[in-house]
Amino acid sequence: MPAAESPLAGRPPEEHAAWRALLARRLHDRATRDAIPRRGSSGPAVLSLSQQRLWWFERAHAGRAVYNRPTVLRLAGALDVEALERSLAEVVRRHEVLRTTYPERGGVPVQEVGPAAPLRLAVVDLRSLPPAARSERARGMAAEEGSRPFDLVLGPVFRAVLVALGAD
Repeated sequence: MPAAESPLAGRPPEEHAAWRALLARRLHDRATRDAIPRRGSSGPAVLSLSQQRLWWFERAHAGRAVYNRPTVLRLAGALDVEALERSLAEVVRRHEVLRTTYPERGGVPVQEVGPAAPLRLAVVDLRSLPPAARSERARGMAAEEGSRPFDLVLGPVFRAVLVALGAD
């Protein structure tokens, strides 16, 4: 099937430039119109549509982890636990959403971004268990942790647990 010919094929270069300028204006206008406004530097802000959905789910299913996104990673090799802890703390510092809580003000949910605080990585050492029991206990812990709800009002809305299964 032959490629479609450009509607500007055979037109003078001035028309090409005019169409490019019009397209650039339209793209800029759309990006400006659809942009999420920057949050002010202080005070609560309105919730985005995704945050409203999160807040509603939490209210409708209080005490249940219906909106959790648990992730399990298996690391092999020497691990510098302090470096991992510092790395996670830096991720939380850089991403306000991981420090945001959702209290109500006047009956309306708002988002409040807390300060970056030191992150303490919970470490559970299962190395004293027999190898088969380690894996089974780790799977059980992952399921438990993934089903534990977050407190959207008090936070934090991010947590991490390191489970040691072996020396490496």
